[in-house]
Amino acid sequence: GLPSPSPAAPPPLRLADAFRAPFTGGPAPPRPSIGAMRDAAVRGAMASSLALALSTASPAFTAADVPAPSAAVERAGFSLVADSDQEKFLAERAKMKTQYEQDLEGTYMTAEQTTAKKATYTQVVYGLIAIAFVAPMIQFFYYTGGK
Repeated sequence: GLPSPSPAAPPPLRLADAFRAPFTGGPAPPRPSIGAMRDAAVRGAMASSLALALSTASPAFTAADVPAPSAAVERAGFSLVADSDQEKFLAERAKMKTQYEQDLEGTYMTAEQTTAKKATYTQVVYGLIAIAFVAPMIQFFYYTGGK
């Protein structure tokens, strides 16, 4: 004989059906059980109580253990005296700084150099604009055969 037909599988849920269901009296979405709602309420209460406890708690800060300044620092205050090695280093550094400031030259073009090349750059820009305007037209006529 003939094989018996298998039970038909339900059609796949489409996005349009999901939007249409609430308006056409389609199947309602499943409702959470009472136990699940109770568990959610308990978790929410615990989270809010923990947040309240953390916001009202004042942490105990302890002072850092900072050693007392040495006698030389106390005597000199904020104007510490440099020894001879430090003085040599600072003098060499000052010479280098002055040398760099004197040797620097600007990398910008002068106004004369800019105006001399302006015509060339203007032609380049106009050429690129023309190519950007004409090239798509040529492609269109090539692909359509001039129809």
